[in-house]
Amino acid sequence: MSANMPTDVETKTPISTLTTSSQSELHARQRAKQRYGEEYDSRFKRAILSRVQTMRKARLLKITPSRIVWKVRYNQRTFIVVTNSEMTDIVTFLPSNAWELKRRV
Repeated sequence: MSANMPTDVETKTPISTLTTSSQSELHARQRAKQRYGEEYDSRFKRAILSRVQTMRKARLLKITPSRIVWKVRYNQRTFIVVTNSEMTDIVTFLPSNAWELKRRV
């Protein structure tokens, strides 16, 4: 493995060898940690997606035909989450003030 090639910190796998799905999962994990200090694991992912799938009123915006922004409550916290249109995968976590910033524009 090249010393200059970026790697997934947890698996030590070169990012260029990760599948698109794995890269998406890695991105979501990084943003959950960076923006909310939350450990992104399978339990957390299932809980967030379950809330998205059952609480349609939490939908904020369909940003593209394949991406939807949601405001989700979990463990007494609010997360701004982007999912795929099927609501089966988390694409990213937006900053907690992202919706406020959007409304000001």
